[in-house]
Amino acid sequence: MLHDLRFPFASGVTQNQISQTLSHAADLVATGPKDWTWLDLDNAGGSRRGAGLTRDNSMSGASVLGSLNLKGRALTLSVSSAARAERSEALILEMLGDLVKPPLTAIQTGEQMMSDDNRDSESMAEDDIPPALARQIAHEHLDHLYRDTLDQPMPALEGKTPRKAVRSAKGK
Repeated sequence: MLHDLRFPFASGVTQNQISQTLSHAADLVATGPKDWTWLDLDNAGGSRRGAGLTRDNSMSGASVLGSLNLKGRALTLSVSSAARAERSEALILEMLGDLVKPPLTAIQTGEQMMSDDNRDSESMAEDDIPPALARQIAHEHLDHLYRDTLDQPMPALEGKTPRKAVRSAKGK
């Protein structure tokens, strides 16, 4: 289960203050200007059976415990278990102290994540514009294009616009 903990900033706190504090944390590796990866440095390089997902992206073989992101006036932490959610909440509140408020937590199961992905792909496939409105927009665009063409000088008409050319017997 995916747990997203959203820590709202305390009044008057800026992203810069949070960022500076997070940059001094030993367990966090900056992966962008507003992004960090939380690593299990206690077990770096060791492989434990049942330790969960691990990956090695030049992070000394440490297990990735979660990811943090600053967006707007909140710090979001994503972890993959209830135990990590509890552990990370305590860690962030201890590290940031009065800079953040207690988190709001959203929990999503694997099935919910997959159904959200399916819903997103279905909504992208559907047109947001009803067919009747799309037809009307296309007709208006073509009308404008054709009417505009009547006022453009054409070399075949000796530099005259079609509207001017039809005013004379020669142009007709």
